Amino acid sequence: MTFARKLFKKLIHNPNKIWIMDDNKNISYGQVLADIDLLKEKFSKNTLNLKHKVIGIAMKTSYDFIIADLICLKEQAITLPIPLEFDNTQIKSLLNNVQIILVRNDSDMNRLTSILPKKPIMNVMSGKMHKGNNTHTMECPNLLHNITKIIHTSGTTSNPKGVLIKDESLNILVHNLLNVFPKNPLTYLSLVPLSLLVEQIFGIYCTLLSDGKLILPPESLADFGGYESDSEAYLDLIRKYQPNFMYLAPRLLEDLNKLASIEGFKKDAYYITGGAKINHETLKKLDHKGIKIYEGYGLSETTSVVSINGPDDRRIGTAGKILPHLNYKINEGELLLKGSTICAGYFTKDESSCDIDEEGYLHTGDLVEIDEDRYLTIKGRKKNLLILSNARNISPEWVESKLKHHNVIEDCIILGDGKDFLTALILGAKPSKITSIIHKVNSELPNFAQIQNSINIPDIEKFKRKYFTVTGRPRRSLIHKEYINDL
Repeated sequence: MTFARKLFKKLIHNPNKIWIMDDNKNISYGQVLADIDLLKEKFSKNTLNLKHKVIGIAMKTSYDFIIADLICLKEQAITLPIPLEFDNTQIKSLLNNVQIILVRNDSDMNRLTSILPKKPIMNVMSGKMHKGNNTHTMECPNLLHNITKIIHTSGTTSNPKGVLIKDESLNILVHNLLNVFPKNPLTYLSLVPLSLLVEQIFGIYCTLLSDGKLILPPESLADFGGYESDSEAYLDLIRKYQPNFMYLAPRLLEDLNKLASIEGFKKDAYYITGGAKINHETLKKLDHKGIKIYEGYGLSETTSVVSINGPDDRRIGTAGKILPHLNYKINEGELLLKGSTICAGYFTKDESSCDIDEEGYLHTGDLVEIDEDRYLTIKGRKKNLLILSNARNISPEWVESKLKHHNVIEDCIILGDGKDFLTALILGAKPSKITSIIHKVNSELPNFAQIQNSINIPDIEKFKRKYFTVTGRPRRSLIHKEYINDL
């Protein structure tokens, strides 16, 4: 059974069941089906045929996004969702080869038509159509592999790559995740962009197939991007709705830990985190307060989740157990993965793209340790290794983790490739405290890995907006390029 058929079987079977809460409106399975039919009529009026077309979805997290995603699955289209936070160059690089672009308001339509004036663009709310002149399109490669999605992921340049996701991969991954997750119906609050595959999997597919509910944020609230200076509005939503299941970005976890009181937060909830390095002291403090956080690890190239801590077998400091559909081996510290959820390749790629070898193993580029129980610990990125002028190799994540043990440091990036010593970019700490913190950290490091220089970043929000991904990962190559003269 295809993944789409599995989802629609659930929708058709119980049309009166409430699934989605959108701005305090309860939306049933039957209403979802009716709205899918309504959108299909708008496509017909504009003579749009979706089958085997690559469809760009340029929308914030919303009910409209979900309807667009489901109709594309049903009509055997290939979706390429993008976050509207991307700049115009990034949007153009990803959507330049799609056949149709879907938006949900005139403002977004005006922006997209200015970026890609030759593309057909439709407003799913009004049915308004910009017909364009669709001459520069490309059939999605590997259609024989049943591609159902193309997911953006960071590249070495500012332009993201597009990863080809198979229908079979979604089917198997969601099935195995539901075997790990709590067995009761999942009530999920979506805060990060639905353009992220992991948010689609958790928020849309896992809630539907577990007979759960999906709570969408208010229209007035932007998708959480990890760099907001004030997380209070997002934390208030968690207090209000008390979901029993959700993804919490690392930045939200840090802000949750800073609260004087955690009253109103559900203590038996299944809160998942990952995507960026987590301060384990933060996890331990939240644990002491009664809030358990479950770390996971994944890549777009593996249809998102590779490993995750379950409610009955959590180990703080690890990314949990590798899921059973994946085989693994370690080569010189690097994690290699093989299995049914490995991607079918790339729609667009660059030199940072992962290699798949002759045996079918994906070379993740991540340096790891795995114990006999399949628990995974991430040590760093192979491609992030800094090679100093003295030929010493240093994983920046190793040194950064030492700095992040100090709560006054919100974040940091270690630079030094090709240089004589390491430099730390420090976010959040007062300049008067940086020297003493570095002195303490250096006392725990060998001579060759000690920090000899530091740069204080006063405007954290501006820096993260430019140099961090949506999931909180630093764009290291861009940071190195722009700060090389300061090292």
